[in-house]
Amino acid sequence: MTQSRPTAQRAPSPQPGRRRGFALRLRGAAERTRGVVRDLLPRVDLAVLLVPIAIAVFVGWAASTGLYRGERVVLERLAVRVLVFAGFVSAARAAHTRHPFDVWGTALVVVLLCREFHFAGTSEGVYVALIGLGAVAVHRYEVLAPYLRDRILLDLLAIGIASYGIAVSVDQRAWRGFPGEERFHVPLEETMEVVGHVAIGLAILLSRGWRQRLPSA
Repeated sequence: MTQSRPTAQRAPSPQPGRRRGFALRLRGAAERTRGVVRDLLPRVDLAVLLVPIAIAVFVGWAASTGLYRGERVVLERLAVRVLVFAGFVSAARAAHTRHPFDVWGTALVVVLLCREFHFAGTSEGVYVALIGLGAVAVHRYEVLAPYLRDRILLDLLAIGIASYGIAVSVDQRAWRGFPGEERFHVPLEETMEVVGHVAIGLAILLSRGWRQRLPSA
């Protein structure tokens, strides 16, 4: 009588465990992000959003009536100079303080500057980099919170983000059909980008980070 050989049992696949671990980490990151948003959003004075809206309305009216030309080349050069200045000062301060917030702020300015140079792939790369910087801010929130909670910084960031939003909507021709849109399209888009750069640059430069200095290792 022949004896049947015991069948070898396969080792359990690690894939389900890895997927479960990834899902748990993803859920934890989402909860942490919601916590950061709940902490920061009430600190923003939503009235500051009227600033970019008012600028956009005025620029759109002035450009459509011919009072404001807003040439693309001139405004693009101005945008680069604004970001170069903010990046230089922020990088110098980061070298002095070595504080994570100053490093984070410098990286933010550099990412925006790369977009102005229009390198190949920067359109997609900028969004990926911004998401990455957001993830870093959430991950290191305990360290960055004293600076991100600063009222001036938050208001300026809100103005900058709103200005970029207006610029993107104009670039996507969301206002097509408005009277004079073909005349205010370029001036409004480029001007709002400059306003956004100025607001973000001031947010970084006027932050509380310059008062801090980490002890030498």
